[in-house]
Amino acid sequence: MTKDEVVKAVELLYSHWNDRLPSSDAPKKAVLRAWSDFIGDLEYQDVVTAIAGAALTDTYMPRPGQIRKAVLIQCNYRRLRLLWRRGVKFEAWLNQ
Repeated sequence: MTKDEVVKAVELLYSHWNDRLPSSDAPKKAVLRAWSDFIGDLEYQDVVTAIAGAALTDTYMPRPGQIRKAVLIQCNYRRLRLLWRRGVKFEAWLNQ
């Protein structure tokens, strides 16, 4: 994800919880740095999907690690579904 996409994702997150990013430079940079550390290496659309899921279920704004965890779970679930469609047998893995 690019820096601009991180900013867009964080702004989206804040808007879902009716909040605003800090307006002064130092606090805003600190918030964006914290989020970038956790989600900067993820795909933008995956992060947006995780934010939408959190907006539907969470009362409080999630922390960066919670969104990262949700994205990783989504990606693993997608990989498993793809393997399942290709006919990979999971029984061998489950019986270890």
